Amino acid sequence: MMDFIFVSPPKMDRRSLLQGDLLVRNELLKSVLAQAHSYYAEAPDYQHYIVLTQSCDLVRRRGKPPKSRYITLAAARPLSIVVDRFTARHRFTLEEFPVPLCNKISEIRARQLLERLIHNTEDGFFFLRKDSHPELVEDLCVFLPLSVAVRSEHYDQCLAAKIGQMEDIFSARVGWLVGNMYSQVGTPDLEEKIADAEEYKERFYVEALFDKTAWLSAQQFRRLRGLIREWRRENPGVEIDVNIAHRLLEKVPTNQEILADRAVELLEQNELIDRVEHERARTLLRNDTFIAKLIGAGQ
Repeated sequence: MMDFIFVSPPKMDRRSLLQGDLLVRNELLKSVLAQAHSYYAEAPDYQHYIVLTQSCDLVRRRGKPPKSRYITLAAARPLSIVVDRFTARHRFTLEEFPVPLCNKISEIRARQLLERLIHNTEDGFFFLRKDSHPELVEDLCVFLPLSVAVRSEHYDQCLAAKIGQMEDIFSARVGWLVGNMYSQVGTPDLEEKIADAEEYKERFYVEALFDKTAWLSAQQFRRLRGLIREWRRENPGVEIDVNIAHRLLEKVPTNQEILADRAVELLEQNELIDRVEHERARTLLRNDTFIAKLIGAGQ
């Protein structure tokens, strides 16, 4: 679990706002946002905010207002928005197919994006895994450029919306990302905090993206279109739902199977093997581990 980003509830300072504090859009905060930023107060995916203003500028001494005249808040929105924007640039276009289809060439880039997000090294974002705080029910990305400023006279309303406080090192990381400094703030990596970090990351990748999107090569996409045409001929007027889509995707051959079929076809056409040997050749090519690794390395 990534429960090392926020301090435990008993240690949270409930009298002060600090950089990196997690706020929930309750009725008090909603009323503050509505005065100048009505969209932020009403949009369904703007439920949480992170305080960006430096902690030193938020200190209230002897009842006096803080040094800063404004409190800057950045919207924390669902991770799915970031993922959808990425996949939108790499999707195959196929009308009325309910499962997103992406070019397999971009699969490594998608994994690299998720890797940067989970380690908080992606410019413009601060990622919050849903298991990092008990009140988060979904993965969130803080969109640092999507910040709003509310007057410091609304300090108490913001404080009443505080549900989480970052550990100092992660608060400093937020400050570095916002300030675009030239030296990094070294926050602990997952590998330092989670024993099974690789397994944890793989579960996250699958959950965030790979169980929702089919990654196909161009040849696989062509095969899928053929399967869809055949299915529609046999089922005129029937809509392809998610279950049917997944059944069709299961019929799409792997890249190794496509390569094997083409290789055997060429050998037959050039009379290098006869029909008696072609099934054995196809089986050997489809199951060769070296070819599988070679295809995988090229994706």
